[in-house]
Amino acid sequence: MKGQLRRRVVVLAVAVALVLPLAAPAGAVASSNPFVGSWVAVDADGSNIAISIGISGRFQARDDDATTCGHTRWSWVGDGTFDLSGDSPVFTATGDTFCYRGADGGRTFHNHVTFDFVYDSADDVIEFIIDGTIYSRNGGT
Repeated sequence: MKGQLRRRVVVLAVAVALVLPLAAPAGAVASSNPFVGSWVAVDADGSNIAISIGISGRFQARDDDATTCGHTRWSWVGDGTFDLSGDSPVFTATGDTFCYRGADGGRTFHNHVTFDFVYDSADDVIEFIIDGTIYSRNGGT
């Protein structure tokens, strides 16, 4: 009986050791890259903006009320590169922007752009270099 209980404890410990790493949140894998995650801000015209950055550099951004699109929705999708060296890590994002018009939500190509974001480790924020907009983590992710 005692031996059987010991085997069950060992089997349970091994099972936990195998399963626990799978239960870690996705963000935990990318914790060494400060840019990875979802970020939100309010831009100069007062609209809500957001960007999600993946570990591969793939990103998508949106603005709910973009001045550049005549106060309609705007999106930006593409790929970026990370420079994590030095005191001010940089994410360089390159992609296509789109404006959304009309009730059907159809999009039209707007521009192909490249912009930089700089990470501030003291405040855990990223800054959009072109206009100084500060993005905070969305929900602490």
